Amino acid sequence: MNLKVMYCPFPTDNVLIGAAERIVRAHNSKHTLDQFRNKVVKSGSKALSDVMSVQQLYVISHGSAGSDSIFSDSGTALSVTALAKQLKAEGLTSSIHKVKLYCCEGGADGSNSTAALLKNALRAEGFNSVSTYGYTLCLTQGALTGDGHKMAVEADSSGKAIMSTATGAKSVRQKF
Repeated sequence: MNLKVMYCPFPTDNVLIGAAERIVRAHNSKHTLDQFRNKVVKSGSKALSDVMSVQQLYVISHGSAGSDSIFSDSGTALSVTALAKQLKAEGLTSSIHKVKLYCCEGGADGSNSTAALLKNALRAEGFNSVSTYGYTLCLTQGALTGDGHKMAVEADSSGKAIMSTATGAKSVRQKF
């Protein structure tokens, strides 16, 4: 059984799906115990009905700090409330424990973060055991170092954007 499932809530977004496929391939080539399912799950009827409570669902999208929505590559917004309803309608088990937003700044802004808002929306839909996670940095979707680490964008002391490695995930990923 694969412990991680990558899910794209925008089924026709080839940019996000391509990024997700690169992330899955790179991760799986470096990790043997906590692998992703080889195929990215795209939104659709009952697409998530075989995900088990012990698995982690990663939702790939674009985001920004404190937003109540996630976004496709073309900028289409999906509110966290609509996302929670979509996950339920697509058969995600209500006993899932971990849902992780794989998007820029999904965990930034504390209790007002996208991940925190998603947790509240999921709880309203009956996902009573769920914890959500979001990154506090801007991720570069699908960009990975040679050894499979996530790439992030940070500001240097002058405010200039620089590329860095988002290592030590606990320091850049917040749990809600």
